[in-house]
This record gives sequence, structure tokens and C-alpha cells, in this order.
Amino acid sequence: MVINRKTQTLTATRRYGSELEVAAIYGFSPRTLQQRRLLGKPPKFYKFGSRVLYDLSEIEQLIRSNSSGGAA
Repeated sequence: MVINRKTQTLTATRRYGSELEVAAIYGFSPRTLQQRRLLGKPPKFYKFGSRVLYDLSEIEQLIRSNSSGGAA
């Protein structure tokens, strides 16, 4: 969260993306995200009514933690 000193308001710094946005940005299939969600596998998701959102920073962290450091 970021506080604007002039207006004394809080601004959320987290970025969220829908299933289609995450699929387009990171190259995942929307179906893969759906299957992982049904199986209880990461990435973590947030559901608001029928809308499913993913925290983009959590997805980036998941990708980094699963990357392999191959030899050059």
C-alpha cells in the first residue's frame, strides 16, 4: 500500500489479472490455469463472485521459483 500525503488516501500496489490476462502475459493456456485451480495447485487465485483473479506478483514469484538454472 502507498499513502498519498496530499490526499491521505491509500492506494493498493498489488496488480491483479484475470485468467485470460494471465494466460496472455505469461503464455499459459487458460485451460491449464483452470485445471490447476481445480486440483488446488498454484498459482493462488482470488474469486469475487464468478470472477477469478490472480496476483501477478505471485505468478512471477512462482515462475522464478520453478525456473531451472541450466548450464550455459
